[in-house]
Amino acid sequence: MKKTYAISKIEGIMELHENISERAMEVVCAINNINREELKTVTRRPDIAHARSHFWNYLIKRIPTTYKSLGDFFDKDHATVLYHVRNHSKFMEPIRTNAKFRYNEQYAVKYDTIESILDEEFKFKKLQVPNFKYRITALVDDPQRWTRIIVEHHEEL
Repeated sequence: MKKTYAISKIEGIMELHENISERAMEVVCAINNINREELKTVTRRPDIAHARSHFWNYLIKRIPTTYKSLGDFFDKDHATVLYHVRNHSKFMEPIRTNAKFRYNEQYAVKYDTIESILDEEFKFKKLQVPNFKYRITALVDDPQRWTRIIVEHHEEL
C-alpha cells in the first residue's frame, strides 16, 4: 500500500512540474512575442536565445530538475543551459554599484515580468529568512559528510 501512495505522490509532483513547464513556456512566448516553434528552433537570434534563457532560469529556480532535462526541451545539452544560467545572473545585476539600470535592462524587465506572472499564478513565495543572504544550488559528493562541494548557482534573497 505504501508503494502505491509513493508512486501516486511522485506522479502528482511530475504532473505539477509539467503544468508549470507548459505554462512557463506560454508566458515566456507571450512576453517575448514569439511562438513555440520559434522558441524551439536552432538559432542564435538574441530575442529567441533570451526567451530560452528566461524559460530555463525560471524553471531551474522553481522546480527540482537537472540542466540535462531542461536542455532536452530544446534538443540542447546541459552545457548550453548552464551557460544561460550563468549569463542570466550577469544580465540581472546592476551595471555598476548603485546603478539604476541592469547590465541588460530589457532582458531583466522581461524576466521580472515572467517571474511575477508565474509566481502569482502558482503561488510561489519569495523566501524571507532572517540572517540568510543567498540561496545556492550545489553538488555534493555525500549529503551526510559534505566533503566535496561545487556551487553551481547562487542568487541573493
